[in-house]
Order: sequence, then structure tokens, then C-alpha cells
Amino acid sequence: MSGSQTLIINSSLIGQTISYLSKNTNDQVAWEGKLEGLVTAAIAQNFSDVVSYNSAVRLSDPTVSTDLTVLNFFIITLANNTGPVQRYAFAEEWILAGSLSVVSQQVAVSVIVYDSPLSNHSQILTVLRAAGYSCYIPSI
Repeated sequence: MSGSQTLIINSSLIGQTISYLSKNTNDQVAWEGKLEGLVTAAIAQNFSDVVSYNSAVRLSDPTVSTDLTVLNFFIITLANNTGPVQRYAFAEEWILAGSLSVVSQQVAVSVIVYDSPLSNHSQILTVLRAAGYSCYIPSI
């Protein structure tokens, strides 16, 4: 990004490889991986100990809310791990200002499917994913 533009986590980044640093001073990891999707706090808790991590972040930045439901969570599949595939939940509010970047820019393509029965929506996603595409249905 150039100038005064600020990169934010949103659905246009799904499928992109991003990197960032945490506000948590005890976390020196240079996080890098594929943004899988945006999730609620309840879903995020299935991937990571978001309560403890939020408390750790608040030691460095007390302006981060204690109310997890107001945080903007996403799931990232790490690219810089040496073991099995690891997915973590992270909140946008935990990202150190100015450290978020897109490592590999990919083009988002909108596909419109007409006259498809409701039952076929999951089949459409399955076919696209089997071909290696990251995809989701923003609306029906």
C-alpha cells in the first residue's frame, strides 16, 4: 500500500497470503499465511485461546476491547510453519499498526450463476475448491 492508505482485513483479502506482527510484545512471530475467512468470536475460540491472547495484547494496548464480540476475527493458515498445517484465529485489533501487508496479490473474480437450485450452491463451491480455488458465496 502506498501513501496514507491503510490495509484492513476484509472479505476481499480471503485467499490472499498476508503477513503482520502482533501488538503482543511477548509474541515475536512474523505471522504469515493464507487468510481463510472472517469469523465471529465464538468460532474463533475453536481455533485459538483468544481470551488469553486478548489479555496479553491488552498489556501492550489497553484500548483493545475486553469484549471479544466487538473484535474482528479471521482465520489464517500459517505458511511459515515446519509441522502440520496450522490454522489460527486472530483479531485485526491485535495487529501492530503498519505491519499488515499482502505478500502475494491474487485477483478476485466474481462468478454469477443463474438459474441454480438452492441445493446446488454447495456443489458449485465443491467443484471450484476441488480445482484449487478459494471461494465463498457472499449472497444468494
